[in-house]
Amino acid sequence: MIKNIIYFSSSLLIFFAGVVAYGVFLNSREKPLSEIMDSFSYDVKGNINIIVDKSRYKLYLYSDTLLIKAYNVSLGKGGQKKRDSFYGNATPVGSYIICKIDTVNKYHKAMIINYPNKYDAAEALRNNQISREIYMKIDGCISANSCTSDVLPDAEPISLHGIGDYDFIFRNLPFVFNWTNGSIALSNKSIDELYSVVGEGTPVLIKP
Repeated sequence: MIKNIIYFSSSLLIFFAGVVAYGVFLNSREKPLSEIMDSFSYDVKGNINIIVDKSRYKLYLYSDTLLIKAYNVSLGKGGQKKRDSFYGNATPVGSYIICKIDTVNKYHKAMIINYPNKYDAAEALRNNQISREIYMKIDGCISANSCTSDVLPDAEPISLHGIGDYDFIFRNLPFVFNWTNGSIALSNKSIDELYSVVGEGTPVLIKP
């Protein structure tokens, strides 16, 4: 019995090590953002914007309409934000901006987006999930380009963030594992690359 347990545990460990090793191999082939940007004959740092495609688990970094680089991402545990899950663990869909950058976040770095936007807030108000007072505060934040999550009671901000302490394991998994509160998670290296080119006000479009 004990031998069988040891054999099974050892097999799982070898399998997991092989999966991570394969992920390391795949990631080693990725070109750094700085190298990609240097390959263009002109400065592409202007008009930076981000598109997240939830169905493909990809984040695309653009300069205007020119695709610069694509990144693998993990999403929220609950699929899409729905009317009955305004505060749930789901990744929203819509047009947002980066409203704040936190460089001492527990997930390495976090670029907070202004979720909820005006449409999200209007839906929540219609469904009695927020009060008229909260709606007006959200509207004021949007007008000031500040973070709307600041006025939501008990709401954890939605952001683009790294992985943090477990980066080596999670970034080398060659499959998607959705684990966030609705945020978009990238490897620590990838969020560092984004940090080098984005700023407060950078547009973020999240597609279904």
